[in-house]
Amino acid sequence: MDINGEKRGFLNENFKMFYLKDKKEYSFEYHFHDFLKVVIMLSGDVTYLIEGKAYKMKPWDILFISNNEIHKPIINSNNPYERFIFWINPDYLSKISSTKWDLSNCFTSHENTKLNLLRLGNKISIIQDILYEMHKEKSSDLFGNEQLLDALFIKLLVNLNRLTLECSPQETDTLMTHDENVSNILKYINENITLDLTIDMIAKEFYMNRYYLMHKFKEFTGFTINNYVTQKRLILASSLLREGHNPSKIFSSCGFKDYSNFYRSFKKFFGISPSEYKKLNT
Repeated sequence: MDINGEKRGFLNENFKMFYLKDKKEYSFEYHFHDFLKVVIMLSGDVTYLIEGKAYKMKPWDILFISNNEIHKPIINSNNPYERFIFWINPDYLSKISSTKWDLSNCFTSHENTKLNLLRLGNKISIIQDILYEMHKEKSSDLFGNEQLLDALFIKLLVNLNRLTLECSPQETDTLMTHDENVSNILKYINENITLDLTIDMIAKEFYMNRYYLMHKFKEFTGFTINNYVTQKRLILASSLLREGHNPSKIFSSCGFKDYSNFYRSFKKFFGISPSEYKKLNT
């Protein structure tokens, strides 16, 4: 798995931590991961596009990107981009959570606030101290460094969740750029992904001219509506395959009308057949 190439894939480790500082010219396509992702920017000129929302990041901003959220960064290579990045296995997060305290809350809370971004304000030092200690332990070979790194990671997650819960809500306009109609359409698509989601159906649902709808959707998401719907259906299919479901039995529950169309779309997107994908990921 290549951090710079941002390859799609499943994370077998509990988590991976990266510290990077560079002025490289990156060109990303919209993509998703099967793992959870945290980006903590220390410096740089970076805008993250996540599901129709644009976040212009400031130093020590923290982004929470859920697994299967479509996103891409736009990086100005004229400025050094310094950041910590964490890839987190969702199964591991479930394992270390409890019935009382769900450590995935920092990823799911933005479903209500519509914000993926946490701006720390005067609470930066809480996270700084943990990150620098983790960075030191990651590069050491002292006794128990791996166990201590795991413990520090849990400490980081607990504090990120506390900060997410404690921080006062801020005006969304100061944290992101978005279009309310497009955001509502994205929510509608994701909640009804198994339906026959045609452009005309969506335009009727939101009382919009179909051509205006198509233009606004592409402007804010980078996708045509049909391409977005197809990609979200394939993401759902990949999740079901990792759970062990039979490829020939899931296509209709993912919104595809027939297996042959599902098979062709899946192989084009993932590069392998649904059966091969299931074999590699279960």
